[in-house]
Amino acid sequence: MSTATVNRMGGELRAICGAEHVIEDPVELQKYQVLNVVPSFAVMPGSADETAAILRLANERRLSVVPAGGFTAQHSGNAPAQIGRASCRERV
Repeated sequence: MSTATVNRMGGELRAICGAEHVIEDPVELQKYQVLNVVPSFAVMPGSADETAAILRLANERRLSVVPAGGFTAQHSGNAPAQIGRASCRERV
């Protein structure tokens, strides 16, 4: 994903959830890795509408989304064929 695409996507995610709920810092994103793949974003939607908007955006951009929930079992099971650039977990 190009830098311009990452910047545009980050802006769109911030518009959906608010900047405080979109993690883009590479160091911070390390804790959201799945099977050693670090996403470009981690997003914490606060509602079903925000979740739906994130999924629509990911679909439009042809990105996969890794639902993380409490992020407690991300290293079990088989690795997905492709891990997209956004991880989502609901705000608490």
